[in-house]
Amino acid sequence: MIYASNVTAVSRRAATKAGRGICLGAENIGENQYENDVLVAQQWRAQHVKPSQKCFGVLLDAVSSIPNAVCTYRLKRFSSIMNKLRRPGTHFELGALDDIGGCRVIVDSPSQVDQVVLVLKSNLDFKGRNPEKDYIREPQKSGYRSHHLFAVVEDEGARYRVEIQVRTRLEHYWATAVEAMSEIYGHDYKSPPLPKEEESMDAERREFLKAVSALFALREGTSPVPGSEGLVANDVIRRLKSLSCLDQLMIDLRASADSVFQPDAIDDGSGGLFLLEFSRENQNLDVERFAVSELRDALRRYDSLERDIEGFTREKRNCIDGGGAYDNVVLSYAQNPEQLSVAYPNYSANVNLFTDMLKQYGI
Repeated sequence: MIYASNVTAVSRRAATKAGRGICLGAENIGENQYENDVLVAQQWRAQHVKPSQKCFGVLLDAVSSIPNAVCTYRLKRFSSIMNKLRRPGTHFELGALDDIGGCRVIVDSPSQVDQVVLVLKSNLDFKGRNPEKDYIREPQKSGYRSHHLFAVVEDEGARYRVEIQVRTRLEHYWATAVEAMSEIYGHDYKSPPLPKEEESMDAERREFLKAVSALFALREGTSPVPGSEGLVANDVIRRLKSLSCLDQLMIDLRASADSVFQPDAIDDGSGGLFLLEFSRENQNLDVERFAVSELRDALRRYDSLERDIEGFTREKRNCIDGGGAYDNVVLSYAQNPEQLSVAYPNYSANVNLFTDMLKQYGI
């Protein structure tokens, strides 16, 4: 990434203007202006590093007494930011995005979600009118469930938004299955459906995701997913088994989960901070471990890898998030390596756990 040491820190307004220019493209605004807008947008992203790191430190304290809790910290990939701005039917602005810097907490139960949220609310400042979105008490139509908090962190006189997601393992397995299906079928199942999907196989796959989420909500005793009110587990299972896409979908998910080498560098069973480096091209995952007391060193190492991954040149414009042996990096905290699989920056391990869970329902 271009951390432009010779560029003054950019404002929220300047970031929004640059984001609009990038969406228009070099062919409409000119080559030089496009390159300048990219530099400004990358600088805006870089300015979220310290605020996100501060949030991650607070998260580590918040989960210290919660068994099996896993925390992760990452910056949103530049390509993912641009894809979000360009998403059809939306009006996102770069300066207003809440999730450029992000932290996540994964725990065992909804009651632990509430416990973490309470601690975070006591130790961080949050966005004014919309400080949180509780998709566990009010699940989305898609079946998405998680509790989002939008922290506001000050750094060098400016205020930055950092998204914190707190979710259970079941909710996390479901979310990573959505990512896996999006990659397998080349369709973004995280975004709202398009009108042409109504009679397509994609519509059935979305119904599969909604039904599985409804099943998981019943298991956890939380609010029902829209459309599943009053149903019991057997009703949802019958709905799942009626889908014509089910058998092939499960085959495809299981096949995708077999494609990633698992790390074998962690064998002494101790916890701490883990830097997970993933190469999508060769499906390889490397792990570096740090003690919690070495948080500053782990963050510096993360920052170094970020700079390599987000390196940008004119020649790389068509693969804007390229730039190194690894194309994804996540800093995670776990109390032992076995818990770490839920934080992998790829979906393989979580898809295995997702499909194993469905086996318990005869699916």
